[in-house]
Amino acid sequence: LSMKKLNERGVSAVEFALLLPVLVVIVFGIIEFGFILYDKQVITSASREVARAAIVRGANVTDINSAHEKYRTMPISFVSSSDLSAPSILTAKGTSDCTSLGTDAFGTNLTVTYTYEYEFLALSAVMGLIGGNLDSSYTLQGSTTMRCE
Repeated sequence: LSMKKLNERGVSAVEFALLLPVLVVIVFGIIEFGFILYDKQVITSASREVARAAIVRGANVTDINSAHEKYRTMPISFVSSSDLSAPSILTAKGTSDCTSLGTDAFGTNLTVTYTYEYEFLALSAVMGLIGGNLDSSYTLQGSTTMRCE
């Protein structure tokens, strides 16, 4: 049996107090990173759906807006005001849809880009508590390029 010396009492409490902030940052970092990956997947899926709606021959603004509406109010980052703003839609020839190109549309690339400002839920506050500095938002971008049919 080994007995602790009197001068070693409380060492584990001090070690825990030193490591706790690091562990909290790691845990909240993992959680926030998961939310960022989820949000990135949502906006990438939205760009894919809108691009698909926009490249089909005869597609019009109503078709594109309908595809956008499916994703516009999807829950993103568990924030109530998480509406996706309208995407940027541009063909390689400078128009915002394939239909307006007429017979020149076939084979022309159309790119749909969503931009979303991710607001950190807890990580920036946790970093502030331990003296660190982290912006409260991060810009995510989802982009899809497809050829006009």
